[in-house]
Formats: sequence, C-alpha cells, structure tokens
Amino acid sequence: MRSVGSLVIWCDVTRAAMRYVISRPNLRELVVFGLKHPGKLTGFERASGLEKLVCMYGVSEDDLFEFSKLPNLKSIDVKFSNLTRRALERLLLMPTLTSIDVEDTEFDDDMASIVSQSETITELEVGASKLTSKGFRKICRMKQLAVLDVWSTDITEADLEHLSRLPNLAYLSIGGFEDQTRLTAAGVIPHLERIKSLKRLWLDGIPMTPGQREMLEARYEKVRF
Repeated sequence: MRSVGSLVIWCDVTRAAMRYVISRPNLRELVVFGLKHPGKLTGFERASGLEKLVCMYGVSEDDLFEFSKLPNLKSIDVKFSNLTRRALERLLLMPTLTSIDVEDTEFDDDMASIVSQSETITELEVGASKLTSKGFRKICRMKQLAVLDVWSTDITEADLEHLSRLPNLAYLSIGGFEDQTRLTAAGVIPHLERIKSLKRLWLDGIPMTPGQREMLEARYEKVRF
C-alpha cells in the first residue's frame, strides 16, 4: 500500500497498529474512527507527508501530544477528544497547522483566549463546546479566520455583532439543537448581512420562514438549515 495517499479506517485502531498505518511513505490524509489499547502512539515525527488527520474517539491528552509531532500537518480534526489546555498549546506550536476542529470537547473561554493569539489558524471549529460570549469575543479578534463553527455554544444574538470584525470569514456555522431559543432568524440575519465576505452558512436549529430561507439561498453560495 505504499502508493496510497488517502486512507479511511472506519473502525477503532490500536495505538500499536497506528505506527504501521502512518509509515506509508505517500500518505497525505488519514481518517481513523477511534483509538484503543494496547500500545502507545509513536513515530509521528517521521510521518512527514501527512497533511490532514482526522481521529475522533478515544483520543487522550498523550495522543494529542504525539499528533503535535507531525512536521507538516495542516489540518487536524479531533472531535470528542480529551482536549486540555496543555494539549491545545502544543498543537498551536505546529508551524504548518491552519485548520483545527475540536467540536464536542472541553474547549472553553480559557482555550479561546489561547487560540485567539494565533496568526496562522484560518479554520476553527469549536461547536458543542463550553465556549461562551467571553471567549467568542476573543475568537473574533482573529482577522485571518475564513471558517468558523460555533454551533450549539453559549453565545447570544448580541454577540454576533463581533463577527463583522472578521474581514475574511467565508463560512459560518451557528445555531443549536431543534429546541434552542437563543438564536432567531430575525435576530441573526441582520448580523449576517454585515459580514461582507460571507459565502456559506449552516444555520442548524434556527427556525426560518419560507421567505427567509429563499432570501438567504439567493444571497449566499450555499446555505444549510
């Protein structure tokens, strides 16, 4: 399998087996459903071709430290991982990393303060996390952001005014579960209109009238409800 550049393993993989998975010389993209025992992750510093990593379930703090050794990683998706402040700080030291997805983790306002200092992260997905208005305002200082997912977080309609400070924002995901009442179409749409660079939206869980849906679909390249 030396020629394989993209590999999806939609099952749990032992940490011991991962050393063989990442040893493929041409591997650029790797998707693993989850990690399990036995063994310990090793050898990631030698996976110089890997640019995109998705590993969702069973990822520990030590695993994140090992992932941070990837020398040329551009995108990491570690939803549901045991994200800690120390692990996040280590990930943000990666020189080539531009995209990070930590949805449904312990990501909070303290971590938002840390990531807001990055000048290289252009895609940030922190949906279903512990983010509140305080941390959201700090994230909105990241003028380089092109992608932002803050779905199902503790932010209000008034907080959305800070999104206009993001001159490069092309994709935004906001909303919540179907029973959420914090965000309404009438309160959200005026704030969206102020984001001149916006092209794509995901407004999951925000009730819309047929007219509001049609207006948004006509205005933006792609909208999901």
